[in-house]
Amino acid sequence: MVRQKNVLATIMHSFFLVGLIGVQWMIWGYSVAFGPDRGGMFGGLDWLGLKGVGLLPNPTYAGTIPHQAFMVYQAMFAIITPALISGAFAERIRFRSYIIFTLLWVTVVYDPVCHWVWGQGGWLRQQGVLDFAGGIVVHITSGVAALACAVFMGRRHGYGKEEIMPHNVTMTVLGAGLLWFGWFGFNAGSALGAGSLATSAFVVTNASAAAATLAWAFIEWAHRGKPTALGALRPGQLPD
Repeated sequence: MVRQKNVLATIMHSFFLVGLIGVQWMIWGYSVAFGPDRGGMFGGLDWLGLKGVGLLPNPTYAGTIPHQAFMVYQAMFAIITPALISGAFAERIRFRSYIIFTLLWVTVVYDPVCHWVWGQGGWLRQQGVLDFAGGIVVHITSGVAALACAVFMGRRHGYGKEEIMPHNVTMTVLGAGLLWFGWFGFNAGSALGAGSLATSAFVVTNASAAAATLAWAFIEWAHRGKPTALGALRPGQLPD
């Protein structure tokens, strides 16, 4: 959805995070998020550099799943969360500033909140807060951060004065398809097993996405006389 001149830079925002947060998570992020509790606020540095995180299961979190498998599965949540924020300042941030902001945000916001909700001993978890697959840890944290960034950075230069056309809607459709199928792994995988809970999450994830696609396509059809790919992909944001 960005202009042609910013396509690669915007893709780089997401791709680079696989490396940046992937390394951060292994060095200290996982330990802060899931390590032995320190006052309900964050995990200690007992697992710094994945010390003690081996191939044997950790019953506290993963049951019979190898500890490293659980660690790298959670790394995917840590990577995708700041990637969601990047849409709020696409086309108007320097790459160096983006790296610094993301690294600091994940360390001081995502990792502690992850411990509060999912970590053993986290204060929100102790209060009975439930977050099956990231509604709080992923979407609320990234949504609030994205709003703050958008307000702070303001509108794009030329917004409302010059035409800002999307580079390639076909790529937008492909991205939406990847997201649809990708959430099967996040949602069903959050059951940490191939049982009834995973099955329920799998079915609900697909059913809700399928129903939303049909609903918004038909709404746009009624509103504009024909459905479009962009209208079906972006619920609530019908073209004028």
